[in-house]
Amino acid sequence: MPEGDTVLNAANALHRVLAGKELIRGDLNWPSAPPNGVAGEIVDEVAAFAKHMLFRFRSGFTLRTHLRMDGVWRIVPSASREAVRTSPYVRAALGTDEFTALGYRLGMLDTFDSRQELQHLAHMGPDIMADFFVPTPLIGRVLAHPGLNLAPRQAKPGLVGAQVGLVPQARYFQIDGTLHPGAHSLADPYEVSPSKAQESVLLSQSRVFSDEQWRISIERFRQHDPSRPIGETLLDQSLVSGIGTIHMAEGLFTRSVHPDEPLRNVKIPELLATIRANMIRASLDYPRGRTIHVHSRDSEPCHRCRGKIVVKEVGPPTRRRPAFFCPRCQVLQGEPGSEG
Repeated sequence: MPEGDTVLNAANALHRVLAGKELIRGDLNWPSAPPNGVAGEIVDEVAAFAKHMLFRFRSGFTLRTHLRMDGVWRIVPSASREAVRTSPYVRAALGTDEFTALGYRLGMLDTFDSRQELQHLAHMGPDIMADFFVPTPLIGRVLAHPGLNLAPRQAKPGLVGAQVGLVPQARYFQIDGTLHPGAHSLADPYEVSPSKAQESVLLSQSRVFSDEQWRISIERFRQHDPSRPIGETLLDQSLVSGIGTIHMAEGLFTRSVHPDEPLRNVKIPELLATIRANMIRASLDYPRGRTIHVHSRDSEPCHRCRGKIVVKEVGPPTRRRPAFFCPRCQVLQGEPGSEG
């Protein structure tokens, strides 16, 4: 299943070709979708929330899609053969004079009043790639950076923050200036030996950022079952959303944590910051920025110790997922369910 970085890149690409444009084609091939589609509507923006894609229209409603396992969005010239031909696999076709976005094999599609977005996403945890998910330790680093002009903002909750009310101690800032145009977020504050690039602030110009949703997620993990294995816990989208099997495995490898390690034994802030930084690097230079050490490398040599990578299943019986890891580098410290 595509992960948060993949969906964000797709949303950014769709935003570039659709935002501010009136749709001359708006076919929705879905039983519950408006029968007349969305032709004639003006797209305000295309955004991502974890693995959900949100097309927000100027008239006040949102089209939401999810790729699930097999879905993909393709952007093609509106005059191309692919754009004009019919296909039973196209669930959505959103076209302007210049480009058409085709949603193949989408796993979910619905529409609702944009004011109801919170209600429709209430079951999900904070989006790990959101600008309101900046790790708190990184706020201090940003404030001390001489190349940036930061202005504190009045607290205005992000998408998840609005569900739970204002978060005590959360800080909100707007950045004026940039060290990396086009980037949208921040590096890992827990990097043991950060490179110059990793020390850099990776925020787009004039973006608002906050540690609000970071604080919400850390608190949710703190209150969660301490005996639950960390591998399946990271895939629980109600705690933090956007992490899939790839970034679960790669984050655990980076931090030398076994996927069966009980939650109580894991330094959650460091782990989440690492996963977030990995996903940001992948998003900034997709797909070359996504470094794979263990995922889908069963029986291949570990890049760190040259031992063999193995794979095991994690998660409840009805939702088992693969977790790749190095048993030499990621030694289990305590048995799940024990006091370890």
